[in-house]
Formats: sequence, C-alpha cells, structure tokens
Amino acid sequence: FVRLYSATRSWFLDTLSSSNLRVEAPCKPTELCGVRFRNDLINAAGMDKDGELLKFNYLIGAGGAVVGTVLYRKNEGNRIRAYGEDYNPWAPLPHSYSALNPLGLPSKGIANLECNVSEFRYMCDPKEFPIVVNIMEHPLDPENKKERGLIYCLERALDFADIIEINVSCPNVDHSESISDLERKVRLARSTRDNSQSKKYIPILYKIAKLNPLLIEILTQSGADGISFSNSQTGYKDLRERINPLDRKIFDYYTERFKGGVTGEAIKEIV
Repeated sequence: FVRLYSATRSWFLDTLSSSNLRVEAPCKPTELCGVRFRNDLINAAGMDKDGELLKFNYLIGAGGAVVGTVLYRKNEGNRIRAYGEDYNPWAPLPHSYSALNPLGLPSKGIANLECNVSEFRYMCDPKEFPIVVNIMEHPLDPENKKERGLIYCLERALDFADIIEINVSCPNVDHSESISDLERKVRLARSTRDNSQSKKYIPILYKIAKLNPLLIEILTQSGADGISFSNSQTGYKDLRERINPLDRKIFDYYTERFKGGVTGEAIKEIV
C-alpha cells in the first residue's frame, strides 16, 4: 500500500499540472499584509513544492498559491525503494481524512522555482493571485552553513514572491528550534528584506507547528509580519487515538518504519 501510493504520487501531481480544468473563480476578495487575493482559499505548503501546479491552481479558481517548501539548492528528501525506483514515502489514511509523510523537503531548488513562476505569470497573466514562497534552510548543510543557505534562498525569493513564508517547524528533517535561533532568524530575515533591492514591501510570515503563546510573542516582538500554522504532527501516541480503526494498521506500520508527520483531520484538535 505504501509502495503503491509513494510510487504514484509524482505521476499524479504531473497529471494535475498538465490538466486544463477551468472553473469560474468565486468572487470573495480578501487582503493579507496589504496583498490582495481574489478569494480566501489557497493550498498549503507541501502540495506544490516546485511551482509546477500554479496553472492548475489558478484554473480551478484558487485565490493564490503557496509554493515550497523550496531550498536554495536541490534536495532529494527521504527516499524508499519501490517498483525498482526511489520515491519519497507517502500514504493516505482515507477513513481518517488524513495522511502521513516523511518526505524530507524534496526540492528542485529556488532557481527552478523562479523559472516556473515566471513562466506561469507569462502564460496566464494572473490577477489578484499572489504567490507565497515557503522557504527553509537546507537540511543537509552543516550547522555553520544553514543560515547562509536560508538567506540566499530569501534573497532570490524577494525577486518574485508576493509573500514569503519561512518554515521553522518541519518534523521530517533535523533543524534547530531553539528560541534564540528563532529570534536571530527573524531579525536576519527582516534585515535582509529591508536592505534588498526589491521595489515593493514583501511580507514575511513564519510557519509554526502549534499555537504556542511564547513563540507567537517572540515572533511578533522580533518583527514578523504574520504567523501561519500548522505543520504536520508527530505525537503518535495521542494521534493514534484519533485515527479510524480501519487505518491503524497502516498508521502503525508507517510510523514505526518511516516516522514522518501526520496531516489532515487527525491533527485538527491538537494544534
């Protein structure tokens, strides 16, 4: 089951990206940090990691799109062997309206994403369809280079993003989550943005795993423009009670072998 879904995930996303479904976008304009959206429903980070579904999202009427998490250079992410090839493991929990993934931030890199965004805007000329670029430090870089990679990614994203979202809570890779590191990251990101050559103000949001009052206070005091939540969750003991009994066999297998985070309805009451 895991092999089947893992092996077909990329094929499924490629099929979506090449489809030409079109609906009339609902007219429910909204605004965030001075950026106007044609309506108030967009995808979350992780669905379209490299900007290959921008046209699809636009044609089906989304109000905007989040792309990423994107890294400054290519990353394969966590891989498993299935049907003679390597894939990023993923599995749905259909009876629980949830899913499991330890994808580990697969990314083709910020330069590739910039090309995809440019091509989309040229082809579709979207109106009131902001692109939020979700970024993070590279998980394979040594600690003394992680910050440098994040800032490079931020500098590139400032050239084409409408909003930037910095992921500070990915459960599928090793990264620092200390308070002092977070404060420094916020101030450094703000300084990079303020000293950039961008002709417009680009809001910077921070994606956190849970609504922790201390984190919210630190982020707001450090100059964050906003906060988004949540990320996938890994508290398996509590989460298992929220999983439909029909899904528990796959849940137990997956969390024992691959770890990774849970998303969907199962995490609704705990974030």
